[in-house]
Amino acid sequence: MKNTVTQKTINIVLLIMIAGIAISLIFMQLSINRRIDELGTAVIRLIQTQSDEGARTGQSAETAPRMNIGDLKDYSYLGSQTADVEMILVLDFQCTFCIREYRELFPRIREDLVSSGEVKISYLPFPLDNIHENAIEAALAASAAEEQDMFWDFFDFLFENIQELSRESVLEHAAGLGADLAQFEAHMNNEANLRRIKDIQKELSEQGVTGTPSLIINDRLFIGYKSYGQLQQIINSL
Repeated sequence: MKNTVTQKTINIVLLIMIAGIAISLIFMQLSINRRIDELGTAVIRLIQTQSDEGARTGQSAETAPRMNIGDLKDYSYLGSQTADVEMILVLDFQCTFCIREYRELFPRIREDLVSSGEVKISYLPFPLDNIHENAIEAALAASAAEEQDMFWDFFDFLFENIQELSRESVLEHAAGLGADLAQFEAHMNNEANLRRIKDIQKELSEQGVTGTPSLIINDRLFIGYKSYGQLQQIINSL
């Protein structure tokens, strides 16, 4: 009888201990969740503050180095040919920040600035093939698309498929756009076109481009990702 009572007592004590541990874990989890929420809110506020500060203090046209790229403009423009602002996107289609620029900034440029006739945009290749295995293939595809007057139709495709880009997928998309596939593939295989891309990249490097993304706005160089607020400030300072 005594042993039975003792065992019951032990069981009760164990249950109380387990319940206490469970309650402690619940409160710890609630505390962790609250701290995570607080941290998330703080991060969002910091990003917003930095974005607002960046929009106020972004590089202006007065301090940006001038470029001489008249002989490099191989690619067609999107927008009104009489636009006051010429914006050239210097890109590697596999660059992380170029992809971010394409997703976050480019739609607003196209919808707000190009459609209004204020800005016309073009592109120059800067493939970082030492770190991006598809960079050259994408640049060659863009060049081949330009030759057949379908560069901007190819622009979205390259960014949206860059991680799985293959010659087969490029030619399939080109066929869907009505391209001459023999001409398209011959262009991509032509060493002269690869040399042209490399020559453009070399000239840009010699004039101060150190990486992607970069913007050349009315022959002035702006390196690195820019928020829409910073971009507006630059345009207003021209």
